[in-house]
Amino acid sequence: MSDNTEKAQPTGDAETCNRCGHQNPSWAAPSPLWNAVMRGGCINGEARFGDMVCAACFMVLTEEAGVATDFRVTANEIKVSLQTVTPTGRIWCDETQLWEEQPTGDVVGLVGALGHE
Repeated sequence: MSDNTEKAQPTGDAETCNRCGHQNPSWAAPSPLWNAVMRGGCINGEARFGDMVCAACFMVLTEEAGVATDFRVTANEIKVSLQTVTPTGRIWCDETQLWEEQPTGDVVGLVGALGHE
């Protein structure tokens, strides 16, 4: 775990959210955000729900506290190839997190990305 990301720490069943009781797959939030929501804004604050909540509960708690909204899901280990070009030629941009028009208008090279021969 990096210094800037806080993983929910297990208390009892590491796969169960201590707020809603549902399964809790591995996920992480930036440590300062986690601390603002789960520890009253203090690194050494008292941990709510034993520092073990699922991502859905964390988002609800974050919004209820007025700390943040509009969450984004990302994955560190994508195990399949993802389609990053639309049939119309727009390309997924990781930096902006948006589909963007192809800058040159040239569709050469997109054929393989679209899965056509």
